[in-house]
Amino acid sequence: MTTYNALVVACWGIFLAVWLVSSFSAKKNIGGVRWMATSYRAGIAVMVILMVNVGTTKRWMEQFARWTRTGPGSTFATIGVLLCAIGVAFAIWARVHIGRNWGMPMSVKDQPDLVTTGPYAWVRHPIYAGGLCAAFGSMLAAGPIWGMLFLLSLLYFLPSARVEERRMAELFPAEYPAYKRRTKMLIPFVV
Repeated sequence: MTTYNALVVACWGIFLAVWLVSSFSAKKNIGGVRWMATSYRAGIAVMVILMVNVGTTKRWMEQFARWTRTGPGSTFATIGVLLCAIGVAFAIWARVHIGRNWGMPMSVKDQPDLVTTGPYAWVRHPIYAGGLCAAFGSMLAAGPIWGMLFLLSLLYFLPSARVEERRMAELFPAEYPAYKRRTKMLIPFVV
């Protein structure tokens, strides 16, 4: 394992540890769009199974093996590790800032609050934004196999964000439209 790979794995290890520990303090779920969340998760699982069946995963693993032997080049790898670390840090900041209001994508919390400060003043979905940034950085640093993580994250987070935005507009009809106008969905000042 290269140093770049080890740094990427360490970033994701920190991310998962924070998520595990902080999940115990979240407010109680009162519902959500379970069928939609389950549908997206099932769709991602089907994609992974199809990729394995058509040999895509084998080709990616071979490319990954070549990449790790030759290395992506220290510039790309360094930028990738930095993006991964920044993405993980941004997602953790957002997770800590949202506090007990955090939940799995598309879940509904008991007595939710509209959080618009901290990282939520920059983008409406900073946890998703941080995760996507970290996945993209991982791909640059550790090889194209991480591209699958980025793609799957993108396919899961975008629909989740749209569902959550509709729900927030219902829960906070006076505040959410103004918040939505002054912030971007995932990338500050861009998207």
